[in-house]
Amino acid sequence: PQSGTLDRINSRKLTTPAAKDVYDRLKDRYDRASDFEQVVVQALDKLTFNGPKFTDFEQSMEFVGEFLGFYSVRPDNSWNEGPDNLWLASKIAFIFEDKNEATTTEYSKDYFGQLSVSEKWIKSRYPFVDYIPIAVFPTKIAEHKIKTSIQEDSIKVMDSHLLELLVDRLHGYFDAIIKNFNNINAQVIQDQLNAFKLTESDLKEMFLRSNFK
Repeated sequence: PQSGTLDRINSRKLTTPAAKDVYDRLKDRYDRASDFEQVVVQALDKLTFNGPKFTDFEQSMEFVGEFLGFYSVRPDNSWNEGPDNLWLASKIAFIFEDKNEATTTEYSKDYFGQLSVSEKWIKSRYPFVDYIPIAVFPTKIAEHKIKTSIQEDSIKVMDSHLLELLVDRLHGYFDAIIKNFNNINAQVIQDQLNAFKLTESDLKEMFLRSNFK
């Protein structure tokens, strides 16, 4: 990112609740519930393994992050550095390396190396936040030769089961927003984030439980 960008992001996230961010984006971009619903359906349909192109998966992850109230970007795509997806809040960063097109059953040394590079990128640019590196991969199985490198459990895994759980929660959350579109406000959005366990703390708890085998 260009100089000064991070300061603006940090200031905004420290003072703007997630639900207010979502509300502002919703009203800025969509005039009708049907318009928003169309984008939601397209995005959630792409959040699966062995189907969508990785670029479509990353775009959907970016959209979801935005409408959960994060500063959501694709650093590798935008700046040729960093993770595939970043969801940033004032005190935490979720960093994703997306391997939705993977055909192997084991998380490889090369994949692990990419995520390690992304960790270093986060540490150098966002030293003030905790971060959770997440391998988006169909299974929780890592190559035997790299298990010693990840035994501290710093890297989490969004496998098929966890991705399905997340998408299921997102369907409920977005359906509620669409249903209440004409009377939407930040409090309604916050209530739905809470109801479907999609707040920053809920996501942190969900991802922290998911380790490599």
